[in-house]
Parts: sequence; structure tokens; C-alpha cells
Amino acid sequence: MRLATAFFISLLLLACSSSNNDAYLSGKGIDSQFIGKYLYLFEIIGHKTYPVDSVLIDDAGDFAFENKNYETGYYQLTFNDTNKVDIILNQTEKAIRLEFTDPRIQHGINVLESNENKILWEYKLVSKAVQNELKAISIVKSYISDQSNSAKIQPLLQKEDSLNDYKEQFLEQHSAKYPNTYFARSVKAMTHLQFPTKEEQKAHFFDHVDFSDVALVRSSVFPSKIMQYLQQHTEYSENGFKQSADEILERAQVNPLVYELCLNYMLELFHKVGPPVIFQYLTEEYVIGEGCTEVEISELVQSKINAYRNLQAGKIAPDVTLPDTNGRPIKLSEIVSKNKFTLLFFWSSDCSFCEEAIPEIKHLYADNDNETLQIIALSLDHNKADWVSKINEKNLNWLHLSDLKGWDSKAADSYEVHKTPAFYLLNSKMIILAKPENTAQLNDFLSSQNGK
Repeated sequence: MRLATAFFISLLLLACSSSNNDAYLSGKGIDSQFIGKYLYLFEIIGHKTYPVDSVLIDDAGDFAFENKNYETGYYQLTFNDTNKVDIILNQTEKAIRLEFTDPRIQHGINVLESNENKILWEYKLVSKAVQNELKAISIVKSYISDQSNSAKIQPLLQKEDSLNDYKEQFLEQHSAKYPNTYFARSVKAMTHLQFPTKEEQKAHFFDHVDFSDVALVRSSVFPSKIMQYLQQHTEYSENGFKQSADEILERAQVNPLVYELCLNYMLELFHKVGPPVIFQYLTEEYVIGEGCTEVEISELVQSKINAYRNLQAGKIAPDVTLPDTNGRPIKLSEIVSKNKFTLLFFWSSDCSFCEEAIPEIKHLYADNDNETLQIIALSLDHNKADWVSKINEKNLNWLHLSDLKGWDSKAADSYEVHKTPAFYLLNSKMIILAKPENTAQLNDFLSSQNGK
């Protein structure tokens, strides 16, 4: 009986061992604190990560993901936000076996099987060593009181340049040794090509980026290259941003998933950091306009697009309640209903562009009686003293409201205001009539309404 039991246990152990060996992605050496806990597998899509699988760490500190159908690309193994490690999954490889030697899995990893990950981690170790040396140099520089002392600073700067050059050369040579790997493809796509003129740099910027390579969606290649292009070749002008966005999306049309990633990334980017006019342009030209390609939009972007749609001419404006300069709560609709037109003027006391617009707004206000045009100035200030002082200094004799929360103001959020000055013109029923970009457009609209 004992022999039979021992034989049965041996079969179970062999089966477990065989199962781990047969698994597509497996590892051992996980620290005992994680036994019985889940290890998660996330795929990297552009600048975001998404969960795709999970597995329990067994009593021996081993794990095995048996799914063999993961798409090629960069992934993360993670226990939490601070304990995670990048890996490459490539469908051409039969198995990936890893060993971990540190509780922080990103600090102690040996690749037992997987050419892709051996190459990746050889580079990461070199990169880490370079970063450690650069950090040490930075500390030394911080102790030099006279930063203009070239005799002390110059050798350190030269050492920094040398280390960065070494890292770039190693990466170039390392990827060239393995040209058929996914690692090499992603490195090639990120290569910065050198040309004599800025015009040539722009023309050839995307030469090594294969927009038809859907596997590059599972990497940071497209967001990184888009950001670099926008920073280097737009002059930070409205037309520059529009032309660059058009060019990128034209290139991306060769693959629906690449196109979707690029469009979502730029929509989120311009919504978060501006200019908002580019977010509006992309929304109108590539999402809600006639003939737009149907794409899946991220939840964040979709909510902003819905808000943008609801703030177009003909829609009912959001009704918010804010304190006036005396702290009394004022509901917008109660004021708006008394006038033919009401101008919502978003501003702040430290906004120079707002100051430039104020004389023309005062002129428009003087040319119309109170029942025709009322102005409600919605301040995005934080400090009440600054707000009230500017009102008195400029002699602004119209209604002023603010919750003194700056850009977190309820009004700014409700009206999707991301720059000042900003204008909304409403009728007595709270319907948005126009969203003039400047006082000239506001004047033209009011002139066109005379006698109506």
C-alpha cells in the first residue's frame, strides 16, 4: 500500500513538473511572500497596460501560464504597481522560462529559455548599469557649488555623453546581431535618423516605422514616435499640430489597429495637455464628422467627446451654481433667463490674454442695454483677494462668479474650458448660440443678430 501510494505521488509530481515544462510561459524562484498569490500578465498597448491573464504562485514559488495564444509583443508580469517586469512574448518561440532571484522581480531575473528575452535583458542590464553611473555623476555634480567651474563640471559632462553614446551604440549593435527578432524590430522603429537639415529630418522621420506591423501596437513605439514628432516638427503652432496629426493618421490607415491606437493616443494627449482646439479638430475630422472611419474610442476619450458634442451650438448649456464676490450662491439659469443674450466669459486675474480682451468686451457691453446683453465672468482664480482686486482695478461692472478652485472649477469642468479667455454666448433659454474664439467673432455674431 505504501509503495502504491508513493508511486501515485511520484506520478503526480511528474505530471506537475511536466505541466510546467509544457507551459508556454513559466518561471521559478518567486519569493515565499508571494506563495498562494496571483501573478498577473498585462499586455502593453501603446502607453497603457491591460490585464490578459493571471496564475497562482504554487508552494515551490513556481508559476505556469499554459495559454499559447498570446499575440507577439511587450508584456508585463506584475504583482502590483511597484513590483513588475517587462518581457517579450513571441509566437515563434515555443516556450519562455524564467528564474527570479530577488523579491522585486524586476531586479533579479535570469532567462532560462527564450532568445527574445535573453536579448532584451542583456540590454536592460547594460542600460541599468549606465543609469547607475549617470545617477552617481549627477550626485557628484550637485556637490559642486560653483556650476560655472568648467574645470570640475566639464569632465563630468563628457563622462555623461560618453555613457549615453555607449548605451546607444550597444543597443544598435545588439539589435543588429539579432535582426529577425521582435526586439530588433521595435528598436529599429525607435531609431532616430540623422539628416543635415530639419526639412530632411521631418521628411524621413518615420522611415523605420512600419505602420502595417500590428505587433508594434503591443509596445510603446507609436506613442513615443508621435510625441517626438510633435515636439520636433510642429513649431508648437495650431497649423503645425493639425498637419502633423493628419500626416500621422494618413500613414496609420494601412492597419486599423495601428490607426485606432494613434488616434486614441493623440485625442488623449491633446485633451490632457492641449491645445484644446486640436482635440476639437481631431474629434470633428476623425470621429464625429461625415465619412469618418469607425474606430473604437477609449472610455476616457469617449466621455470627453460626448461632453464636447453636448457643448455645441444648439445644445442646452450646463446650469451651474457658483458664489459671487460676496459668497452668495448664484444659479446661471436664473440670470440668463432675464436677458436676450448672455456672454459667459471665462478668465482669471493673472491671464494676460484676458486683459487684452477686456477693453473690447467692455465696449460690447456698453453698446448693448442690460436686457439685451448680460455678461457673467466666471473666474478660474484660487485667491479671492487677487480676483476682487483685478475686478476693481479694471472696473468690471458685470456679474462675477467663482468657486476659487482654478482649473478644477465646476464651471470649467462643465464647459470643458482648458484655456482662457473662453466664451459661450447663450440665449434666454440657456441654449448655446455660439462659442466665439475671440472678441472679433463675438462682435460679428452680435452684429448679425441685430434686429432679430
